[in-house]
Amino acid sequence: MAKEVEREIKLLIDEKYRNKLWNMPLIKEALKEDSIKTAKLYSTYYDTKDYKLANTGMAYRIRKNGENYEATVKTMGQVVGGFSSRNEYTIPLDKKKVVLSGFAQDFDEKLQTLTADDELLKLFDVVINRTACLLQISQETIVEMAVDEGEVKAEGTSEPISEVELEIKQGNAADLFNYVTELAQKVPVFVENRSKFKRGLDILLGRESQIVETARLPYLSSEENAEDEIKKVFYHYIDKIMVGQNLTAQKAELQDADVLLLPAWEAILALWNFVEPLVPEQDFVRMRDDIKTIIRPLLNLAKLHIWRRSWTELNAISPELAKPSLLDQHLRGEEKAVLRSISKDIRSGHYSFQCFSLLAYLTGHTWQKAAFLQLNQFIDKRWSSWQEGFGSKGVGELSQNKKMAKQLCLFAQGFVVLGAFVKTNKLGKGTYKHLEEFTTRLTNLFQAELTPQRAALLCHGVKSKLLYKDLGILQGFLLAQDLRSWKKLAKLGDKLHKK
Repeated sequence: MAKEVEREIKLLIDEKYRNKLWNMPLIKEALKEDSIKTAKLYSTYYDTKDYKLANTGMAYRIRKNGENYEATVKTMGQVVGGFSSRNEYTIPLDKKKVVLSGFAQDFDEKLQTLTADDELLKLFDVVINRTACLLQISQETIVEMAVDEGEVKAEGTSEPISEVELEIKQGNAADLFNYVTELAQKVPVFVENRSKFKRGLDILLGRESQIVETARLPYLSSEENAEDEIKKVFYHYIDKIMVGQNLTAQKAELQDADVLLLPAWEAILALWNFVEPLVPEQDFVRMRDDIKTIIRPLLNLAKLHIWRRSWTELNAISPELAKPSLLDQHLRGEEKAVLRSISKDIRSGHYSFQCFSLLAYLTGHTWQKAAFLQLNQFIDKRWSSWQEGFGSKGVGELSQNKKMAKQLCLFAQGFVVLGAFVKTNKLGKGTYKHLEEFTTRLTNLFQAELTPQRAALLCHGVKSKLLYKDLGILQGFLLAQDLRSWKKLAKLGDKLHKK
């Protein structure tokens, strides 16, 4: 049997919403007549005793559906935000017996060579109750929606499975992302990047196992098309956000939401700002503003963490000056409020919605201006623009014009994000190193900034001379740090302007 490409997305939807799926207009209006089917699926996964298949990104499964058996081998593919694209080889079987031929000639040889004389042994079982249907989500695209309830069973241990799969049977990924974006507006959705195979391995080998489905950094070629290469980096950071939000949704990890999620969101914003010349203005502004709205609570959390750390540092330097006080309690209260806002954004599906909206745009739109533009050409053109904007101002003027400084910092972050994956003739390793230090220092400076306006908001509704006094001490400490930072930035600015 010739290979097929399995393109699907796995979603985690809370039970109270999942039970309502079949009555949602979004589902009912797309449902193809008489396509709802139910089945109980029994699957057994196999590998050699030293996991030769898993280590090369393969999964071997024998599935029983009713009285019929089939063997399927899936290969490693790209996984982005729960969406996977894998090669899949399937053949019918007369009985439950492992076979290594009949899939496809070239693939059979590879499979037999890989396993050599090793026997394929049973790893674990997966039992699923599936309700599936076909959805016509656009004129071109039909997907199969499968609601799976069941468990993975391995070595006397089990883990429940409760997920919704949307697999493209005909059409394109852009339509699927648009559909999931609409779904995310109606109900909160999370993604499940782990396949059922990976879940079974996690039970067998432990959660720390990285034997398969590890996140891979994109490889960029500076001489390939700018649009294609930059979109790979977008997909990488979108995936980090979608996986990171699952972790952050756990109460124990919420406190570190800025550490777990902010860097990836900032990378997305920097990249979006970087490609501004290639995107229609209306689309650029809309998406930029949406991303900024998502980021704002995370930035506020980062600020509060910096202020609390600074107050602790002050206390260590001079205990009598910055002893535990109303300010510390006040900052903790502000932090709790911000954490509630972030938790609400995650649990209500705002992060997922924004990620799928961006995925739909990236996969469904072509940047016409980038059709014949190599990545290195685009980076070098943007570098000339950055030097022009920075060179005419200098760090001294930027320190007086914070809005302009933030824009140039965001611009520079775009180079830093791409510089992690590719270098050009104009921007070598040394330049990227200076840029990275420049953006890190400038970003930290803005995050730590305690403006008079923000101080007034912190004091709003609180009549306490002690709070005003402590805020003044904290502002003075941060201001002294700012002055030192601007001096170092001036030296870095000189180096960058000469490049």
